[in-house]
Amino acid sequence: MSNRCVHKGASMCDGEITNGGTVVRCPWHNWAFDLATGEHCYDESEKIRTYEVKTEGDQVILYA
Repeated sequence: MSNRCVHKGASMCDGEITNGGTVVRCPWHNWAFDLATGEHCYDESEKIRTYEVKTEGDQVILYA
């Protein structure tokens, strides 16, 4: 997923991973996003861009 929160642009890599690794929370305002879909957990109209990722051996390939 993109590293910027759609709300105020916080760095999502600084956010907390919750719900068994399925949700990331914005470090500034605690907005929650599904890691698989990028959708806000309480407002589906808000969404962070996600990217297809594949692993081949020890490499991670990102399709942007």
